[in-house]
Amino acid sequence: MEFGTYPTVSLLITLIIVIFFRRPDALMNPQPWAEDGAQFILRAIENSFYSVLIPYAGYFHIIPRLVTLFSLQFGLSNTPFLMNFSALLIAIFSISYLFNKRFRFIIRNDLLRLVSAIFIALIPVYEVFLNITNIQWFLIIYLTLWASDIIFNKESSEDAASFWTIPKLIFTVLAFLTTPLSIILLPFLIYVIIERLVLTL
Repeated sequence: MEFGTYPTVSLLITLIIVIFFRRPDALMNPQPWAEDGAQFILRAIENSFYSVLIPYAGYFHIIPRLVTLFSLQFGLSNTPFLMNFSALLIAIFSISYLFNKRFRFIIRNDLLRLVSAIFIALIPVYEVFLNITNIQWFLIIYLTLWASDIIFNKESSEDAASFWTIPKLIFTVLAFLTTPLSIILLPFLIYVIIERLVLTL
């Protein structure tokens, strides 16, 4: 079963609605959540761009700190809303990535992949939604899918020109630097890279 543009738009709209209603207060009455204030906003004010290089809890938080720096450009009062809205966009992008036709090698049926993506947005842990502090949990979904495509999808290398777009590559690198669990994926990626290099010799 194959879908065109409209189901993709429908999925995005559905994800926006579902995630919004997981924590509507995050956008209707935005407040800093957990490390949003003490770590990201405060450090950005104190250290400006250098805050990106400040580790916390043993790892870097590149994407949350960049989002915070960007949000602060529109005034401190608007910063919590922009941070939460950015978390919404990143979560939607990460989850909806599963619906990409590249992942038919995981779930061949497009409708099942669409439903699976929606179910991810319905996980019974509302704290992870709509705050930049917990965005790593959605980034690891994206990174796992991305790495699975590189490692297991034989068509991936054949379509490298369209897959390795600059924006997606930058986002992927930043996601790896933000998500500590991404270290689990590195050995597999290194193996594949070495294997493909050997085949080209």
